[in-house]
Amino acid sequence: MPCSYHRLLRKEDEMKSDEYEKAFKALANEQRLKIMYLLYCVDDKATVSELAHVFQDSESNSSRQLKILKEAGFLEKHRAGKWTYYSVGEQTDKFLFAILDVLAMIPEEFVAQEIERCKELISQGRELSF
Repeated sequence: MPCSYHRLLRKEDEMKSDEYEKAFKALANEQRLKIMYLLYCVDDKATVSELAHVFQDSESNSSRQLKILKEAGFLEKHRAGKWTYYSVGEQTDKFLFAILDVLAMIPEEFVAQEIERCKELISQGRELSF
């Protein structure tokens, strides 16, 4: 008897096998995993600049990480004035939705430093979505 998730994945509108691989590869990087955690569990949107600051990384690398997550189907991007925000996309695919639920089970300590940097930015008066 197949597992319950396997039964959910038999619908015609589900992802193809290469898309499953792309989703897992996207989350196989610690920074991308933490980005997903922050966007799913802490706040719903962020800019490249905000994430670069939170991860103490360059904007080009943060942008590349966001692009990989977007191509895997996890994120959407939208413009608001001069800013481009990334957020977790509306998940209609049961496979991606199940992965997001698993992400929510990761202990907060895994991203404690990043959450602390978000709070520091807010206390400095920067307008952040975190």
